[in-house]
Amino acid sequence: MKVDCSSRVIALFLGLLTHSSYAGGVNWGSSLGDTASDSQGEALTSSWTFYLGHFSEGFSPSSANTASWSSQWTTVDISEYEPEGAFFGGAWSNDGDSVSVAQKGYIWGLNRGSEDNQWVLMTADDWVFPMDSPINPNVNWFTSDVTEVVIGEYTEGLLVTAATEGEPAFLSAEQWLEWQFDEAQLLNDSISGWEADPDGDGHSNLEEFAFGNDPQQADVVRVEAEVVNGVFRWSCPRVRNGEVVYFGRVSSDLNEWSEESSDVILDSVLSSRLIFRDLTPVGEGPRFGAVRVALIP
Repeated sequence: MKVDCSSRVIALFLGLLTHSSYAGGVNWGSSLGDTASDSQGEALTSSWTFYLGHFSEGFSPSSANTASWSSQWTTVDISEYEPEGAFFGGAWSNDGDSVSVAQKGYIWGLNRGSEDNQWVLMTADDWVFPMDSPINPNVNWFTSDVTEVVIGEYTEGLLVTAATEGEPAFLSAEQWLEWQFDEAQLLNDSISGWEADPDGDGHSNLEEFAFGNDPQQADVVRVEAEVVNGVFRWSCPRVRNGEVVYFGRVSSDLNEWSEESSDVILDSVLSSRLIFRDLTPVGEGPRFGAVRVALIP
């Protein structure tokens, strides 16, 4: 059966433009017909996310201070990138968010799981978050309205990301859930609860969040182990700058596990993986490594 993807994109785009249930909100996203690629010319995939938000008052983002962006950034909405038609975005409601009112708005696109940072940051002269008021209509912020691209490029409907340095925007547990599940699913703990496993791949939603996986698509957590110079190490993927903490664990019998710093330490933090090290020398009996994850208290 032939599927006309362009019809789907047009429907989504028009649906966003006609969204009127909020007052003083922002309709945001890419413009109809946009395409996007990274700095190497590779088309963006659904692993990319786009954030609507603002920086702390008095902070001006530039290509020279990208290492400070994440600590100065506040996210108000998040959306997965849709490769079909380069559509991303949604409708954000102010809902009493006084922190964001009158702040200059930006759209920040990034690939959290990429080995090297590829970002794009865009804004426009009139992108200022509106007040929550029944007399305020929603404003529309689309890529065709962009007047400044801080990182990356946007020219004639083509968005191109750029290589840069720094941590991605902070991803809270609540933002991740709202990104991954629709409103009905969020009300069902058997689907969106942290211990739930809706795709049946053996990993809870909390583990899917921590390891950067899709909770509704069965996948494998890639764990790598090695022994070098008598030292046992193992690694796991991580979500960069997310609201989650990781605990290395070691055991000699798979029954009793230790997370004590005298037994196991975090050896290295890579862009997309964590490496743990067993402090018991190899050769003193069998050793097993594991990782436990939890939300940051």
